[in-house]
Amino acid sequence: MSPQPSPGTKGWASLRAEHNKKRKGSPNVDSDSADPSFLKLVEQVKRLRQQELPAESPVTQSTKFRDAARRVIANLFVSGKKTRPGPTEFSHSEDQILPQPRGPYPVSVVEVDIPVHASKIGIVPCAVFYPTSTHVVQGPIDADKRDKKIEQVEYDEARHKRPTWMDHNYAAALGKSQLAPLFGESLASLLMDMLGPIATRHKSVDAILGLPMAIPPVQGKQGTATVTEDGDRKTMSEGRGRGDGTWPVAVLSHSMTGWRWLYSAKAISLASEGVVVVVPEHCDGTASACFSSLKRTPLIEYEEWSDMNKLFESRDGCTFEENQKLGNIWRQGQAEQRVLEIHACLDNVEETLLRQCPHVLPSTKNTSVYDGSSSAPEIDCKCLRTKEDVLVMGHSFGGTVATICAIRDKERQRFSHVFAYDPWLGSLSKYRLSPLSDEDRTNIGFSQAMRSLVIWGNTLGFVWAPGASIAEQMIASVGEDRGRIILAEGAGHFHQTDAVTLFENGPLSFVYQWLKGTDKSKTLPAREALDAFIRQSIDELRRTRWLH
Repeated sequence: MSPQPSPGTKGWASLRAEHNKKRKGSPNVDSDSADPSFLKLVEQVKRLRQQELPAESPVTQSTKFRDAARRVIANLFVSGKKTRPGPTEFSHSEDQILPQPRGPYPVSVVEVDIPVHASKIGIVPCAVFYPTSTHVVQGPIDADKRDKKIEQVEYDEARHKRPTWMDHNYAAALGKSQLAPLFGESLASLLMDMLGPIATRHKSVDAILGLPMAIPPVQGKQGTATVTEDGDRKTMSEGRGRGDGTWPVAVLSHSMTGWRWLYSAKAISLASEGVVVVVPEHCDGTASACFSSLKRTPLIEYEEWSDMNKLFESRDGCTFEENQKLGNIWRQGQAEQRVLEIHACLDNVEETLLRQCPHVLPSTKNTSVYDGSSSAPEIDCKCLRTKEDVLVMGHSFGGTVATICAIRDKERQRFSHVFAYDPWLGSLSKYRLSPLSDEDRTNIGFSQAMRSLVIWGNTLGFVWAPGASIAEQMIASVGEDRGRIILAEGAGHFHQTDAVTLFENGPLSFVYQWLKGTDKSKTLPAREALDAFIRQSIDELRRTRWLH
């Protein structure tokens, strides 16, 4: 099936021309007549963004520039001292570089090490994003505006910590994995160690660490229950789940050189809708860095293809064909490791939360739930829906792994939704490397439990074109009622990540553009594109009633 626009929809070339015209200042089109294409959605997001944010005064701009300059000077010239922004920079009201969540729930996050018994390392570190019933606010709480469904507490810097989006360890590792061909490993690592946190404004993840998880809504005889725990903390009385006392679960597999925080905007947006999102930092050698959540020790280093290639070529009598075969065995072995880790995450996440973060999950014996019946039922710790109806999603290498999980799910039927963002489905480089094995490619097909397969193709990315025909084959296997391809015209390969938005809008954006080497006028604005991807994802989950 070819990913053509639906009848009545303009071709991508004309849409692109119209988009370029708007970038030059053409009048906005009324939203009621907006075309349902990716570019139109980006334009709508841009208009909403302009309405939501007041224009900055020259004084505000000057202050922000001065603060950024101070951080640059401090980091570059003050030995041994690392500056951190004040707490006001962490609030949603002050820091809206990334798209903000729109769901009814505040969001919290924890870092855990989930056991993987069949793995040599034995664990996979994860970030787990989830809905909470505690809203941390800046400044004094206005009693008149208090939401009775959610407890509001005043921000306390000592208690309410946020993880750093990219600390110096991750920055150095990202430099080594991404910039080594330009500067060499040592210099690339040093440059990103110094400049990476500055380029992202020392960004913190927009979720407080370790707040209690909201109790899933329970549908009773008189409607959805209002749930109160310990007499004080209240959850939302209107849930986004199916009202059976469980939260829907999603697992997100990162790209090569990715890490646990790279997709925080997407994970937080889903969690705000009432979804528990598990983001493993894969221990297969594809993460830019992989650290234990509990011990903070490195688990495995990034494995570069050029190094593996030299290793293969050093074998006596190794031909090009043998090298190609070994390369694919290595890549597909990494994909196998990821599939193993994804299932381990789903099998063990609830038990791991109970052991490592016992204060997060609702109590195992809780009689404070009233569902309209005469008796008050007990809630046990099984509040995550991990055995069925799971959303598996991923980007690039992770997008391919998401499809592999679903292809092999015909009997188990664990996954009902697959979102693959610009997946690496085809073969790349002269060695024809691909994480998708010939066996999986031959057995493309999905279980009856599959309700939605959506594949995004970024037209300015380097992985889409080689694998487009395979994506079409996957969609054809589920039918147009359950699957579709969305072509993201003008989006680069990493537009689905937080990184492009943060680097493009940071104080060192000119350095990023120089390293990127792409004409900015040919690419979509990063923030609006990321927001469009998130909106499309949530809209699809509502369409299938996975979210309500």
